[in-house]
Amino acid sequence: MNVLMPEIATGLELERTRQTQWQTLMKVSSPRAYLSSTPDAATRRKAWIVKGDVVGVIQTQAGWAEVEFVARSGKTTHGWVNSNDVQPLTPPAS
Repeated sequence: MNVLMPEIATGLELERTRQTQWQTLMKVSSPRAYLSSTPDAATRRKAWIVKGDVVGVIQTQAGWAEVEFVARSGKTTHGWVNSNDVQPLTPPAS
């Protein structure tokens, strides 16, 4: 993704801090979205992301999204989340 809009959905300000392989951005819609090592619930890890977090989507596969979350500290977390736990970010209405 080469360009991030300054406002998405409800005015969320985003800033590009590094080059990525993200295809799109999504927002966590569940209270917790647990990360898995592969697109399979059997590989669920202890790590999770929370409702409202914005993630970069690397790819989707069979009801799963491979995502990368960048914390304010700059630390990145990578894994697969169930597609039911995230929703696409959409530009605000004109």
